[in-house]
Amino acid sequence: MKPRKIALLSAIAVLIVLLVVQILTPPRGSVREMKLSEAPDTIVIAHGADSVRLALKDGSWVVGDAQYPADASTAQRIAASIEAIKVLDAVAKTSDDAVLARYGLDGANAITVKALKGGKELRTLVVGKDAPTASQTYIRLQGGREIYLASGTLRTTFGVNVDELRSKVVYSVKYDDISKITVSGPAGTWTLEKVGSPAAWALASDGKQRSAEAISHTATAKSSAISIDPDKAAAWVKSLIELTADSWLADDASLPNVAPTTVTLGLGDHEVSVSIYPSGSGHNVKYLCTSSATPYKFVMGSYEAGVFLKPLADLKK
Repeated sequence: MKPRKIALLSAIAVLIVLLVVQILTPPRGSVREMKLSEAPDTIVIAHGADSVRLALKDGSWVVGDAQYPADASTAQRIAASIEAIKVLDAVAKTSDDAVLARYGLDGANAITVKALKGGKELRTLVVGKDAPTASQTYIRLQGGREIYLASGTLRTTFGVNVDELRSKVVYSVKYDDISKITVSGPAGTWTLEKVGSPAAWALASDGKQRSAEAISHTATAKSSAISIDPDKAAAWVKSLIELTADSWLADDASLPNVAPTTVTLGLGDHEVSVSIYPSGSGHNVKYLCTSSATPYKFVMGSYEAGVFLKPLADLKK
C-alpha cells in the first residue's frame, strides 16, 4: 500500500476516534442528573443546631414533631430537589476546612439534607452558598470530597423552618355546598339561608336580626326587619369559601378575654366555624382566631377579618 494512502487512512482513523470520544464525553458545563432510584418518604434538614423533619403521612407531607400539615408545593419542591440533583461541574476536590468555608460547605454554614425511605438513608446532601452565577449552588455529597456546582437555588429551597413549611390553609369549601351562614357576636346573631328556586340568599326565619345591640353603624331597633340584596349576599358568601391564615400562633397561646364573633358555614351534613378575637386597637389591632376546621390557633389578616366581620347592614338592598 502506498505511503500516501496509509497516511490518509491513519488520519481518518484518528478522526473517528476523536469523534467517538467527543460523543461519549459530555462537554464541560453540561448538566448531569444524579437521580435516586426511589423517592424518599422522610427528609431531614439541619442547619447548625436547628433541624426540620418532613415526612409522608397517608400520602401527604407533614412537618415537625407535631406533624403539622405541610404546604404541598413547598414540600414537593424540596422532595424533588433532593431526589434529582442537576450537577454542572466539579469545581474542587478537598477536605480542607478553609476551602470548604470558601464555598459555604463548612459545619458552621452548610445545610445538611438527608433523604430516607423506610428508615434507610438514600442520600445526604451538603448545601453550600450560592454561586456567583445566577441559580447555581455549591454542594457536596456526604462521604465524597468533590465540590460540585449544581443547578438551582438550593440554599433557598432547603433553608426553611417549620413555620415556613406549614400549610397556611385553614379550610376550603365549595360555594354550592353552603346552604346557610350564621354570624354571632357582640353585635347580635343573624342567619342567611338559600331559599326559593332558583335559590337566592335571604335573611333566615322571621327575617329579623336578633340582637342586644343595633346593627353596627345603624340606629335600627332591636329585632327590626331587614331586606337583603341577594347579589350582595352571594358575593359575600363567595368571599368566605377559602380561608388562609396570616400566621400560626404557638400551640399554647392564650386568646384575649373578649367575646368573639363566630361565623358558621352550614354545609349540609356538617359545619365549619371561625371565631375571631380582636386584640389591640387602631392600627395595632390583631385578629386571633380558632376554627372547627383545624386544632391550631392562628392570626387572620386584616383584610380577611374585614370580610368575615362585614356588618349585616352592608348586605341591605
